[in-house]
Amino acid sequence: MLEKQRMALGVCGVAVMSALGAAACGGDEADTPQGGLYQAVVQTQQAEVGGGIPQRLRFGANERIELDIPGEVAPMRVGITVSLVTGTVRRGQHPVNDAGLLVQPQGLLFAVPVRVRQPVPTPPPGRTYVSVVIPDNGTEFVARTAGRRVSGPEEALGGLEIWEGEGDSSGLWGFAEVAAPIDLSPEVRGLSN
Repeated sequence: MLEKQRMALGVCGVAVMSALGAAACGGDEADTPQGGLYQAVVQTQQAEVGGGIPQRLRFGANERIELDIPGEVAPMRVGITVSLVTGTVRRGQHPVNDAGLLVQPQGLLFAVPVRVRQPVPTPPPGRTYVSVVIPDNGTEFVARTAGRRVSGPEEALGGLEIWEGEGDSSGLWGFAEVAAPIDLSPEVRGLSN
């Protein structure tokens, strides 16, 4: 059953990267591709977030895909489901790799942004990364925030770098490569009225 959940002071939100989809409380919704947006769920975690208690979720074999959730995302504890998915669609400003975080249930809007970290290749000269999301009921990725390099190439990650970005709602989150510098004004992000 799909039900919108609202959290935070009269509004809703998400995280890093994350993830889109159906309601988290209805059984197997997190185990099936959402309208062809991804091919497979690799790992799923459920968590109670908010209420002043910060939390970090780690994904992947090396646990280097992370979602940092501040305790202030919601005034009271709220249940979420976050899934690491692979085979993400190549529509819009699609992820540089085929992985993303699916944050559920639909309708989440966090009071403060969550932060997602993910290993990605070193961007070519004149290029950078932005966090991207397929919002609830969306069909393609759209840019949300500028990415930040956390660490340079790491041998343990096959030469990949760790980048982070912020998310504020449910959806399928990832990192896309774009030309630098970037313009993420509200109009470009599709947030204007």
